[in-house]
Amino acid sequence: MSDVQLPEIAQEHKQMAMYAHIGSAFTMGGVGVLIYLIKGKESPYIAYHAVQSIIFGFAAYFIYMFLSAITFGICSILIFAIWGLGIWKGLAVGKGTWEGYPGIGGIMRPPEAG
Repeated sequence: MSDVQLPEIAQEHKQMAMYAHIGSAFTMGGVGVLIYLIKGKESPYIAYHAVQSIIFGFAAYFIYMFLSAITFGICSILIFAIWGLGIWKGLAVGKGTWEGYPGIGGIMRPPEAG
């Protein structure tokens, strides 16, 4: 572990990051794009989680559409998994964690965040 002490994350920044994750799960990353453009320069925490939510939203919906198309709609139940993962990650981020999605968690993370 590093000895770098991270500054406390403001409650407003935690909320914006949470909204990015939850909103992007329902809008294919659209809410994450808006939050990144409007609030991304205020905090590296917001920027990091907004980008994470955008990547998750685009990737999840691409996989969802592909699987639904090749299984003739049988895999359309996966939409509930996408929504659930977005809500779960949003609630975790609301507590102030830098944890990203598996596989894309290292993208844009500040070095001092571990």
